[in-house]
Amino acid sequence: MKTKYQLLAYSFYSIFIITVGCAEKAQLNITTEDPANNDSNQLVKSIPIEPTAFYHIANPENTNGSLTFLDAEAHPEVSNLKTNLIVSNVTFNSIGGVINNSNIAVYFDPLQSQWGILNLNGNPIKNGTRFSVMIPGSRGYDARMTTTNAEDGDVIHIPQYFLENIGTPQTARLIVTPVYELGSSISPATISIRRDSDTSDVWRIRKENGGNISSNEKYNIYIASSSQYDTFPSDRNQSAGISGSVETTKTISILKSGDIGVNGIPFFTLDTTVSEGFENLSLYLSIGLVPASINVRERSNADIENTGLRIHHLSVH
Repeated sequence: MKTKYQLLAYSFYSIFIITVGCAEKAQLNITTEDPANNDSNQLVKSIPIEPTAFYHIANPENTNGSLTFLDAEAHPEVSNLKTNLIVSNVTFNSIGGVINNSNIAVYFDPLQSQWGILNLNGNPIKNGTRFSVMIPGSRGYDARMTTTNAEDGDVIHIPQYFLENIGTPQTARLIVTPVYELGSSISPATISIRRDSDTSDVWRIRKENGGNISSNEKYNIYIASSSQYDTFPSDRNQSAGISGSVETTKTISILKSGDIGVNGIPFFTLDTTVSEGFENLSLYLSIGLVPASINVRERSNADIENTGLRIHHLSVH
Protein backbone atom coordinates (compact mmCIF):
# COMPACT_ATOMS: atom_id res chain seq x y z
CA MET A 1 0.00 0.00 0.00
CA LYS A 2 1.45 3.33 -1.01
CA THR A 3 1.24 6.43 1.18
CA LYS A 4 -0.49 9.73 0.50
CA TYR A 5 2.99 11.23 0.43
CA GLN A 6 3.90 9.02 -2.51
CA LEU A 7 0.79 9.98 -4.42
CA LEU A 8 1.63 13.63 -3.85
CA ALA A 9 5.17 12.93 -4.99
CA TYR A 10 3.84 11.46 -8.23
CA SER A 11 1.77 14.61 -8.85
CA PHE A 12 4.78 16.83 -8.19
CA TYR A 13 6.85 14.70 -10.54
CA SER A 14 4.35 14.99 -13.38
CA ILE A 15 4.35 18.79 -13.10
CA PHE A 16 8.13 18.82 -12.82
CA ILE A 17 8.64 16.88 -16.04
CA ILE A 18 6.47 19.34 -17.93
CA THR A 19 8.35 22.37 -16.64
CA VAL A 20 11.94 21.16 -17.10
CA GLY A 21 13.87 23.24 -19.62
CA CYS A 22 17.37 23.36 -21.01
CA ALA A 23 19.79 25.21 -18.78
CA GLU A 24 23.30 26.38 -19.40
CA LYS A 25 26.05 23.80 -19.51
CA ALA A 26 26.88 22.06 -16.26
CA GLN A 27 29.81 19.92 -15.23
CA LEU A 28 29.53 16.35 -14.02
CA ASN A 29 31.89 16.00 -11.08
CA ILE A 30 32.94 12.88 -9.22
CA THR A 31 34.41 13.54 -5.78
CA THR A 32 36.14 10.61 -4.15
CA GLU A 33 39.12 9.85 -1.97
CA ASP A 34 41.95 7.96 -3.59
CA PRO A 35 41.91 4.39 -2.18
CA ALA A 36 45.70 4.40 -2.44
CA ASN A 37 45.71 6.69 0.62
CA ASN A 38 43.44 4.49 2.71
CA ASP A 39 44.56 1.13 4.11
CA SER A 40 41.03 -0.24 4.52
CA ASN A 41 40.18 0.67 0.94
CA GLN A 42 43.38 -1.03 -0.16
CA LEU A 43 42.00 -4.25 1.32
CA VAL A 44 38.73 -3.79 -0.55
CA LYS A 45 40.71 -3.12 -3.71
CA SER A 46 42.78 -6.30 -3.36
CA ILE A 47 39.76 -8.47 -2.44
CA PRO A 48 36.98 -6.95 -4.52
CA ILE A 49 33.32 -7.47 -3.76
CA GLU A 50 31.56 -8.73 -6.87
CA PRO A 51 28.53 -6.80 -8.12
CA THR A 52 25.12 -8.26 -7.30
CA ALA A 53 22.52 -8.34 -10.07
CA PHE A 54 18.90 -9.43 -10.14
CA TYR A 55 15.71 -9.02 -12.15
CA HIS A 56 12.95 -6.86 -10.70
CA ILE A 57 9.44 -7.62 -11.96
CA ALA A 58 6.67 -5.07 -11.48
CA ASN A 59 3.43 -6.34 -9.92
CA PRO A 60 0.39 -4.75 -8.18
CA GLU A 61 2.03 -5.10 -4.74
CA ASN A 62 5.25 -3.21 -5.55
CA THR A 63 4.06 -0.75 -8.21
CA ASN A 64 1.96 2.41 -8.18
CA GLY A 65 1.57 4.31 -11.43
CA SER A 66 4.96 5.25 -12.90
CA LEU A 67 6.97 4.00 -9.88
CA THR A 68 7.88 0.45 -8.85
CA PHE A 69 9.73 -0.29 -5.58
CA LEU A 70 12.58 -2.78 -5.28
CA ASP A 71 12.51 -5.64 -2.77
CA ALA A 72 14.31 -4.41 0.37
CA GLU A 73 13.83 -7.73 2.19
CA ALA A 74 15.68 -9.67 -0.49
CA HIS A 75 18.24 -6.89 -1.11
CA PRO A 76 18.79 -4.68 1.98
CA GLU A 77 21.13 -2.41 -0.01
CA VAL A 78 18.12 -0.86 -1.76
CA SER A 79 17.21 0.76 1.59
CA ASN A 80 20.48 2.73 1.57
CA LEU A 81 20.41 6.16 -0.08
CA LYS A 82 24.13 5.84 -0.89
CA THR A 83 23.73 2.68 -2.98
CA ASN A 84 24.48 3.67 -6.59
CA LEU A 85 22.03 1.38 -8.35
CA ILE A 86 22.40 0.65 -12.06
CA VAL A 87 19.20 -0.27 -13.94
CA SER A 88 18.30 -1.21 -17.52
CA ASN A 89 15.00 -1.88 -19.31
CA VAL A 90 14.80 -5.54 -20.30
CA THR A 91 12.25 -8.04 -21.63
CA PHE A 92 12.10 -11.74 -22.47
CA ASN A 93 10.55 -11.53 -25.93
CA SER A 94 10.62 -15.26 -26.48
CA ILE A 95 8.07 -15.76 -23.69
CA GLY A 96 5.94 -12.70 -24.42
CA GLY A 97 7.73 -10.27 -22.12
CA VAL A 98 6.26 -6.81 -21.46
CA ILE A 99 8.04 -3.92 -23.19
CA ASN A 100 8.35 -0.77 -21.06
CA ASN A 101 7.87 2.17 -23.43
CA SER A 102 9.83 4.72 -21.37
CA ASN A 103 13.29 5.77 -20.38
CA ILE A 104 13.83 5.24 -16.68
CA ALA A 105 15.56 6.65 -13.60
CA VAL A 106 16.07 5.38 -10.08
CA TYR A 107 14.25 7.22 -7.28
CA PHE A 108 14.76 7.05 -3.48
CA ASP A 109 11.58 7.53 -1.44
CA PRO A 110 12.60 9.27 1.83
CA LEU A 111 9.53 8.05 3.74
CA GLN A 112 9.80 4.44 2.64
CA SER A 113 13.65 4.61 2.82
CA GLN A 114 13.70 2.56 -0.33
CA TRP A 115 14.86 2.78 -3.94
CA GLY A 116 12.45 2.40 -6.82
CA ILE A 117 12.42 2.68 -10.61
CA LEU A 118 10.57 5.56 -12.26
CA ASN A 119 9.24 5.97 -15.81
CA LEU A 120 10.50 9.38 -16.89
CA ASN A 121 7.60 10.11 -19.23
CA GLY A 122 5.08 9.51 -16.41
CA ASN A 123 3.53 6.46 -18.09
CA PRO A 124 2.30 3.70 -15.75
CA ILE A 125 4.61 0.72 -15.37
CA LYS A 126 2.74 -2.33 -16.65
CA ASN A 127 2.30 -5.47 -14.59
CA GLY A 128 5.06 -7.91 -15.56
CA THR A 129 7.54 -5.23 -16.68
CA ARG A 130 11.07 -6.48 -16.01
CA PHE A 131 14.21 -4.52 -15.14
CA SER A 132 17.80 -5.64 -14.59
CA VAL A 133 19.22 -4.11 -11.39
CA MET A 134 22.85 -4.04 -10.22
CA ILE A 135 24.30 -3.30 -6.78
CA PRO A 136 27.86 -2.34 -7.77
CA GLY A 137 30.15 -3.99 -5.20
CA SER A 138 33.79 -2.86 -5.42
CA ARG A 139 35.33 -4.55 -8.46
CA GLY A 140 34.45 -1.63 -10.72
CA TYR A 141 34.17 2.09 -9.99
CA ASP A 142 30.79 3.56 -9.09
CA ALA A 143 29.72 7.08 -8.14
CA ARG A 144 26.74 9.42 -8.09
CA MET A 145 27.40 12.54 -10.10
CA THR A 146 25.64 15.88 -9.73
CA THR A 147 25.82 18.47 -12.47
CA THR A 148 27.09 21.97 -11.70
CA ASN A 149 27.43 25.09 -13.80
CA ALA A 150 30.78 24.88 -15.56
CA GLU A 151 32.32 25.20 -18.99
CA ASP A 152 32.45 21.45 -19.73
CA GLY A 153 28.98 20.65 -18.56
CA ASP A 154 28.72 17.14 -19.95
CA VAL A 155 32.14 15.70 -19.06
CA ILE A 156 32.50 12.48 -17.06
CA HIS A 157 35.64 12.41 -14.91
CA ILE A 158 37.35 9.05 -14.39
CA PRO A 159 39.49 9.01 -11.20
CA GLN A 160 43.19 8.78 -11.93
CA TYR A 161 43.70 5.84 -9.57
CA PHE A 162 41.13 3.74 -11.46
CA LEU A 163 42.84 4.11 -14.84
CA GLU A 164 45.19 1.26 -13.93
CA ASN A 165 42.11 -0.99 -13.90
CA ILE A 166 40.91 -0.09 -17.40
CA GLY A 167 44.06 0.78 -19.37
CA THR A 168 43.07 4.10 -20.97
CA PRO A 169 39.95 6.29 -20.86
CA GLN A 170 39.30 5.32 -24.48
CA THR A 171 38.76 1.68 -23.48
CA ALA A 172 36.51 2.46 -20.51
CA ARG A 173 33.19 0.64 -20.41
CA LEU A 174 30.59 2.88 -18.76
CA ILE A 175 27.02 2.11 -17.69
CA VAL A 176 24.93 5.16 -16.73
CA THR A 177 21.55 5.43 -14.93
CA PRO A 178 19.73 8.74 -14.32
CA VAL A 179 18.73 9.51 -10.73
CA TYR A 180 15.62 11.46 -9.78
CA GLU A 181 15.35 13.27 -6.44
CA LEU A 182 12.65 15.72 -5.42
CA GLY A 183 13.95 19.06 -6.63
CA SER A 184 16.61 17.68 -8.97
CA SER A 185 16.63 18.31 -12.72
CA ILE A 186 15.78 15.56 -15.17
CA SER A 187 14.13 15.02 -18.55
CA PRO A 188 12.63 11.98 -20.30
CA ALA A 189 15.17 12.10 -23.14
CA THR A 190 17.32 9.13 -24.09
CA ILE A 191 20.80 9.46 -22.53
CA SER A 192 23.97 8.39 -24.33
CA ILE A 193 27.70 8.63 -23.71
CA ARG A 194 30.19 9.76 -26.32
CA ARG A 195 33.69 11.06 -27.00
CA ASP A 196 34.47 13.94 -29.34
CA SER A 197 36.29 11.47 -31.58
CA ASP A 198 37.66 7.94 -31.48
CA THR A 199 41.03 9.36 -30.38
CA SER A 200 39.65 11.51 -27.54
CA ASP A 201 40.13 10.58 -23.86
CA VAL A 202 37.11 12.60 -22.71
CA TRP A 203 33.74 10.93 -22.17
CA ARG A 204 30.59 13.04 -22.19
CA ILE A 205 26.94 12.51 -21.36
CA ARG A 206 24.48 13.88 -23.87
CA LYS A 207 20.73 13.96 -24.36
CA GLU A 208 19.66 12.42 -27.62
CA ASN A 209 16.84 14.93 -28.09
CA GLY A 210 19.49 17.64 -28.58
CA GLY A 211 18.88 19.29 -25.19
CA ASN A 212 21.62 20.56 -22.90
CA ILE A 213 22.62 18.96 -19.62
CA SER A 214 20.90 21.03 -16.92
CA SER A 215 22.25 22.07 -13.54
CA ASN A 216 21.58 19.67 -10.64
CA GLU A 217 21.00 16.55 -12.73
CA LYS A 218 22.15 13.33 -11.07
CA TYR A 219 23.52 10.13 -12.58
CA ASN A 220 24.76 6.84 -11.17
CA ILE A 221 27.77 5.70 -13.15
CA TYR A 222 29.50 2.33 -13.16
CA ILE A 223 32.88 1.82 -14.85
CA ALA A 224 33.74 -1.83 -15.24
CA SER A 225 37.23 -3.00 -14.31
CA SER A 226 39.15 -4.71 -17.11
CA SER A 227 38.99 -7.86 -14.97
CA GLN A 228 35.28 -7.97 -15.83
CA TYR A 229 35.89 -7.83 -19.58
CA ASP A 230 36.46 -11.57 -19.87
CA THR A 231 32.67 -12.05 -19.96
CA PHE A 232 32.61 -10.65 -23.51
CA PRO A 233 33.69 -12.21 -26.79
CA SER A 234 36.73 -10.46 -28.24
CA ASP A 235 35.11 -9.93 -31.65
CA ARG A 236 32.42 -7.68 -30.18
CA ASN A 237 34.01 -6.26 -26.98
CA GLN A 238 32.47 -3.00 -25.73
CA SER A 239 31.56 -1.66 -29.16
CA ALA A 240 29.00 -4.25 -30.20
CA GLY A 241 26.74 -2.34 -32.51
CA ILE A 242 26.46 -1.27 -36.10
CA SER A 243 28.46 1.05 -38.32
CA GLY A 244 28.17 2.59 -41.74
CA SER A 245 25.23 4.56 -43.14
CA VAL A 246 23.27 2.37 -45.54
CA GLU A 247 21.74 -0.73 -44.00
CA THR A 248 19.23 -0.95 -41.14
CA THR A 249 18.56 -3.59 -38.53
CA LYS A 250 15.92 -4.39 -35.92
CA THR A 251 18.36 -6.08 -33.57
CA ILE A 252 21.86 -5.22 -32.31
CA SER A 253 23.34 -8.49 -31.11
CA ILE A 254 25.49 -8.24 -27.97
CA LEU A 255 25.96 -11.84 -26.86
CA LYS A 256 25.00 -15.05 -28.66
CA SER A 257 24.51 -18.67 -27.68
CA GLY A 258 27.86 -20.09 -26.61
CA ASP A 259 29.36 -16.74 -25.59
CA ILE A 260 30.64 -16.43 -22.04
CA GLY A 261 28.23 -14.14 -20.20
CA VAL A 262 25.16 -14.84 -22.34
CA ASN A 263 23.33 -16.25 -19.30
CA GLY A 264 24.24 -13.32 -17.05
CA ILE A 265 22.03 -10.36 -16.17
CA PRO A 266 22.72 -7.63 -18.75
CA PHE A 267 23.10 -3.83 -18.57
CA PHE A 268 23.80 -1.34 -21.35
CA THR A 269 24.38 2.30 -22.28
CA LEU A 270 24.26 3.77 -25.78
CA ASP A 271 27.59 5.06 -27.17
CA THR A 272 27.17 7.66 -29.94
CA THR A 273 30.84 8.56 -30.42
CA VAL A 274 30.79 7.89 -34.16
CA SER A 275 27.06 7.97 -34.86
CA GLU A 276 25.64 10.46 -37.33
CA GLY A 277 23.63 13.13 -35.51
CA PHE A 278 21.30 12.52 -32.60
CA GLU A 279 19.85 9.04 -32.07
CA ASN A 280 16.75 9.65 -29.93
CA LEU A 281 15.94 5.94 -29.87
CA SER A 282 13.87 4.07 -27.30
CA LEU A 283 16.10 1.05 -26.75
CA TYR A 284 15.73 -1.93 -24.46
CA LEU A 285 17.49 -5.24 -23.82
CA SER A 286 15.81 -8.23 -25.44
CA ILE A 287 16.65 -11.63 -23.97
CA GLY A 288 16.31 -14.78 -26.05
CA LEU A 289 16.12 -18.10 -24.27
CA VAL A 290 16.30 -20.73 -27.04
CA PRO A 291 18.90 -20.17 -28.29
CA ALA A 292 20.30 -17.93 -25.56
CA SER A 293 21.05 -14.38 -26.69
CA ILE A 294 21.22 -10.78 -25.45
CA ASN A 295 20.19 -8.11 -27.94
CA VAL A 296 19.22 -4.44 -28.11
CA ARG A 297 16.02 -3.48 -29.88
CA GLU A 298 13.86 -0.38 -30.44
CA ARG A 299 10.68 -0.38 -28.31
CA SER A 300 8.37 0.33 -31.25
CA ASN A 301 10.04 -2.52 -33.20
CA ALA A 302 11.22 0.08 -35.71
CA ASP A 303 14.39 -0.34 -37.74
CA ILE A 304 17.58 0.97 -36.16
CA GLU A 305 19.50 2.82 -38.84
CA ASN A 306 23.03 1.61 -39.41
CA THR A 307 24.71 4.84 -38.29
CA GLY A 308 27.68 3.76 -36.19
CA LEU A 309 25.88 3.08 -32.91
CA ARG A 310 27.86 1.31 -30.20
CA ILE A 311 26.67 -0.36 -27.04
CA HIS A 312 28.57 -0.47 -23.73
CA HIS A 313 27.37 -3.62 -22.07
CA LEU A 314 28.00 -5.58 -18.89
CA SER A 315 26.78 -9.08 -18.04
CA VAL A 316 26.69 -9.91 -14.32
CA HIS A 317 26.26 -13.39 -12.85
